Amino acid sequence: MILSNYQALLVRPFEEMSGSWTANFPKMTPSVTECDLGFDSNGVQLSVVDYFQQQYKLTLRLRGFPAIEAGTKEKKKYIPIELCRIQMDQPYIKALTEQQRSGLLNLTCLHPQDRRERTKVIGGQLRDSTAKDAAEFGIQINTLMTEVPGRVLPPPKIMYKSYEENPREGAWNMRGKVIWRGAKISSWAVINFSKFVPPQAVQNFSNKLPELCKTYGVLMNPNLAAPPATEINGNVEGVVKHVIDSAERNGNPLELILCIMPQQENKHLYATVKRLCELEFGVWTQCCLADHVKKCRPDYIANVILKINAKLGGQNSLLVDEQKKQLPLISDVPSLIIGADISHSRVGDDGPSICAFVASMDWPFFSKYEAIVQTQKRGSEIFDDLYWEKDDEQGRKQTGGIFKELLSSFQERCNTKPERILYYRDGVSDGQFEMVLNNELGALKKAFEALGWTDQSQTSQAEEPSQKRLRIGKSPKVTFIVVQKRHHTRFFPNTEKRCPTLKNGNLLPGTVVDSVICQPKIFDFYLCSHAGIKGTSKPAHYNVLQDENGFTPNDIQRLTNDLCFTYARCTRSVSIVPACYYAHLAAKRARVWLDSGSISDSGSFHGRSISGMSTGSGSQMLSGPFMKPLPPVHGRIKNSMFFI
Repeated sequence: MILSNYQALLVRPFEEMSGSWTANFPKMTPSVTECDLGFDSNGVQLSVVDYFQQQYKLTLRLRGFPAIEAGTKEKKKYIPIELCRIQMDQPYIKALTEQQRSGLLNLTCLHPQDRRERTKVIGGQLRDSTAKDAAEFGIQINTLMTEVPGRVLPPPKIMYKSYEENPREGAWNMRGKVIWRGAKISSWAVINFSKFVPPQAVQNFSNKLPELCKTYGVLMNPNLAAPPATEINGNVEGVVKHVIDSAERNGNPLELILCIMPQQENKHLYATVKRLCELEFGVWTQCCLADHVKKCRPDYIANVILKINAKLGGQNSLLVDEQKKQLPLISDVPSLIIGADISHSRVGDDGPSICAFVASMDWPFFSKYEAIVQTQKRGSEIFDDLYWEKDDEQGRKQTGGIFKELLSSFQERCNTKPERILYYRDGVSDGQFEMVLNNELGALKKAFEALGWTDQSQTSQAEEPSQKRLRIGKSPKVTFIVVQKRHHTRFFPNTEKRCPTLKNGNLLPGTVVDSVICQPKIFDFYLCSHAGIKGTSKPAHYNVLQDENGFTPNDIQRLTNDLCFTYARCTRSVSIVPACYYAHLAAKRARVWLDSGSISDSGSFHGRSISGMSTGSGSQMLSGPFMKPLPPVHGRIKNSMFFI
């Protein structure tokens, strides 16, 4: 059972046998006694059991276990599994379980001071072990850490209804506050999927949720649109349909389903609920774990309300500088923030890569985002369908693509075209900067031309004045920034100089480093915008590849840090700019749809389609197996932040 998790292992035979080999066993032999595993030995046909008895005087004790098949096709070797040992320190290439991942994080999360001391020790060991070789080249390794200057940006003020909050150490709370713009929830229901949550606990949570919603400024009907349902036998689709039908019979089309999930082994259940409600029925969902429902703590419910409000079109809070239109460069003119990310399938999984884009749609604010997700060839770092052109049956040129969809949606929602675009791109390594910039910025410029947003736009005399106003003008100016989190740079406060730190020794939120260790040819900086709760804080590395807007270093650093305080799911600043965070969540949600087991189980068809706002009309066929296209998000929720 353990060995089935491996495709190849280096196994070491028992002491009396010499040598070692790599055994590939996508399948293993049946037990050595159940099958006729034999071979010719000097003209005598011997079984595996008899061979080891005669050759090594070994009596196999685990004859019900399989054997490892090694050797060549012409000359096979059968090694009973009880005589093999797995070589230590081999990489595990399959996805880890939740328990394994949690254990690994606990092992690697070191207090900043502990990590610093351990780094010094390992550095000293590396220097000592390589000193002789390094000396031959005239190299000496210095194990002292590089001292770099840094500064701490002030946190932005957070605006609630009639209240301004000053975050402390990157965090604040909802006590005594009213959400800036609360959503209205007229029809909602509850489904309990956990057998460990009694009906009384469900009723208690169902009563407490609308009560606290009223406190925080969200208008939630205190009465359920359908009686609470319980389903512990796996009939997810049946219970969801039942609840929706019950609400509609009462004349209340369902808007939200609160799903109470089992504490353990809920991955497939979660995926099925999200697929059904978001792709087929067009109902928002909020999943809560069983233990949280039973405890019914007000602070947990407050966090749930933040998510529900954002999903259904509300606005939890905003920056004071947003409200006063004082954000650098993007408050004074119509501006658009785009976040892009790509998610690759896990090692050993032949599923497609998923790319996701989100764009702000509420200028002069930057709190509401819409998403587009699509599948593409596995492992590809270049986005497809950013912009396309083709001729229709009448020979007329048609244009489309992700960027055109996002820009058109912004124009429709804000009744203006963006004059500035801030583009944050996640998931790019240093060697891909030029390739990604040329591909994505080039596609963005082509989308401008297709929409008529060029310096010399020609407009038809028959156009309406409003449309003419939207087309005439200069092309939007783009600032292209790559966000990197997968690096090994860590900063430790200089305790000898009494640098201010968090109580656990981590950097203060807003710490910026933009010299000494940064690149000489492009503007880049490290920003630790969050308060590290566990382990050592990892700063985000921002690389400004192109800046047509003329941001000063201070402006782009301050703006990026301020945006990290606008994340809708919690009352904390986050480690990367929310546009990239939302793109990551959208890609993760699309992966959930694919993993739900009901979308192309065979995985035999090819191509891709765009969900969210896009219709996928520009999709082209891609080669490669297991290209599962994404079905469109239900029209009722596709323009919302359903993914958070």
